[in-house]
Amino acid sequence: MKAIILAGGIGSKLWPYGETMPKSIIPIANKPLISFIVDELIRLNIETYVVVGYLGKEVRYVLRDKTNISFIEQSQPTGTAGAVIDALRSIPIDDLLIIYGDIVVHPDDLKRFIEATEDSKLCAMVTPLEKERPQDWICAGLRGDKIVTIQGHPRDGDFRLCGIYFISKDLIHFLEKTPSFMRSVPVGGMPPQELELAQTFQMMIESGLVVRAVETENFFIDVDKPWHILEANRRYIEFLTGSIRENIIPSSSSVSPDAYIKGHIILGENSHIGTRVVITDNLVVGSNTTITNGAIFTGPAVVGDNCFIYNYPQIGPYTSIGNRCHIGHCAEIEGVFFENVYVVHYSELYGVFGNSVDIGAATVCGTLRFDDLESAHHIRGRLESPSEGANATYIGNYSRTGVNAIIMPGVKVGSYSLVGPGVIAYEDIPSNTLVLLKQELTQKDWGPHRYGW
Repeated sequence: MKAIILAGGIGSKLWPYGETMPKSIIPIANKPLISFIVDELIRLNIETYVVVGYLGKEVRYVLRDKTNISFIEQSQPTGTAGAVIDALRSIPIDDLLIIYGDIVVHPDDLKRFIEATEDSKLCAMVTPLEKERPQDWICAGLRGDKIVTIQGHPRDGDFRLCGIYFISKDLIHFLEKTPSFMRSVPVGGMPPQELELAQTFQMMIESGLVVRAVETENFFIDVDKPWHILEANRRYIEFLTGSIRENIIPSSSSVSPDAYIKGHIILGENSHIGTRVVITDNLVVGSNTTITNGAIFTGPAVVGDNCFIYNYPQIGPYTSIGNRCHIGHCAEIEGVFFENVYVVHYSELYGVFGNSVDIGAATVCGTLRFDDLESAHHIRGRLESPSEGANATYIGNYSRTGVNAIIMPGVKVGSYSLVGPGVIAYEDIPSNTLVLLKQELTQKDWGPHRYGW
């Protein structure tokens, strides 16, 4: 069996992050999404091909140290089935494991799926919708452990497809028969023009073939929209830190006897926990990182390499802090911080903050509305209600805020944008945009004569 990972999509629904990075390299617990899948396939010794397209060099960069993988360049996006067809022009025909590169799946579920392929010609992983709406996904109707129908964005449903498929080599010829549009949609459905792999499987079902459903038993997240980054990060940190049973501290690293540590910690090489640090749960820290002088961790968290966290910041539960981040002086943060984020001086932040974001002193992100409701979000012109992270702030890569900027609940700031000093941002700010506050001043004569001299 050979594995094909699809990592060529544009990810426009993930704005403001998809503009400057492919979805497949979004960091979850400081690790690119695609690395979770690649590492598991390498561990299982499965020959792997990664299909890249949009910003493909970014995918190649984050996987530069991985072995047993090859890259296939897709000339233009034609849909998921189109990406597989392109890949098959470059690799020998074999049984195919196809995995989307922008998902987070529990390793045990992926292992169960691969085991199910041993006695099945067609398999697809499914997961219960739970709080998600069927209108947002491609859904599957089940009868026992068989998929009996697949429909794109229906009005009702209990399960959705996960983007993990298996096709035996004698059925690969069905891919070439995939139509230009997904045909299995509800009345009034408006599918885009693309070769959809789910339609390939529906076509095989209509031909009388049996597609086995492998249902997830653990967490599964498709990182499709900004708030899914928060959900995936939380679920994976739960998994990662929940398995820690003892401290791992290399000889090159140290923990101050003055630190209060309630949970267990894992430190990389040359990392140090200094004085007055409070750690209330399990914590994973990379290499060459210093956490000192009153830093407070209020829940499980992950910190990357070459970070400096100091002078009484408070880090909330399920926070991931990327490599080379600088968190200081009473900053209160929670969420996902990509690489090289700078936060100091009484800032209060909750959400997702992109690469090299510079947060000005006393920047505040509101999280509670006066009506106590969750914010609605516009995604490509469509109004959506997230089940998690609705009131979070989302700041794209390479953006900045000025001192005392206030960002209201649910606001997204594009990449390469500036939110000026004193600005109160009530609405999304486009990419490549500077927003400055225009104030009206009154100037009058003043001096000692005003005091009777």
